[in-house]
Amino acid sequence: MPPARTLSMLLLAALLAFLLTGPVPGQPTETSPSVQVRVQRALGLLAAGRSDEAEAIFEEVVAEDPSHGTARLQLGRLALERGELDPARRHLEIAVDSDPQRLYLARFLLGRVALAEGDAAAALEAFAGALDSAPGFGPARLGLAEASLLAGRDEAAVDAAMEASRAEVTHRAATLLGGELLAYLGRDEEARALLEPLAAEAEEVGAEGVAARAYLYALDGSAEARRDLRVLLGRNLSRAAIYRAF
Repeated sequence: MPPARTLSMLLLAALLAFLLTGPVPGQPTETSPSVQVRVQRALGLLAAGRSDEAEAIFEEVVAEDPSHGTARLQLGRLALERGELDPARRHLEIAVDSDPQRLYLARFLLGRVALAEGDAAAALEAFAGALDSAPGFGPARLGLAEASLLAGRDEAAVDAAMEASRAEVTHRAATLLGGELLAYLGRDEEARALLEPLAAEAEEVGAEGVAARAYLYALDGSAEARRDLRVLLGRNLSRAAIYRAF
């Protein structure tokens, strides 16, 4: 069974920039007005791509108010993006208790930490918790598919990927993962049905479409295509594992 692959950080960055850098309607004031002003400035800096400056402000905020949920959530996200898993977990666990408005995001990011650590049970629990808070949150459903794959629950992974593909923000990544899983399980015709539309849009949809096209070549058995596919899949451990299963 292939290990669960890591969700593209480009998808995460785009999604979380939308979800995390604006004020939350109705969110209660957590600390003094001066702290809130600094937090909003840091969120603006994040939106402008100035993450180092934003992070410095969030660090100042949690030094003054250790339970500030928004600051903890952002610090956890930034640490996760750098691969600093222990600090990410520490910040996000505090955010779970401190930021009820964005509880689903903290749990989702804890799921990404667990996936990065290879802890399938913790990832499944975190993503399920995110979906309890926000049942329509596609990235958590996609994470559940990856965690199910890591846990050896192949059919559950396919089901979760198919559900995630219905959400616009995760449609392409989830469709590709579903096609990968079906190909790995030997369900070639079902894999083709998923991958062909994505491959047809390769130039428009970017990396997912290119990968889908490569998988279709591999399913067709072209030796030349398989050589090309090896180069592509070599960038991703689970895809390389699936390649070896053909």
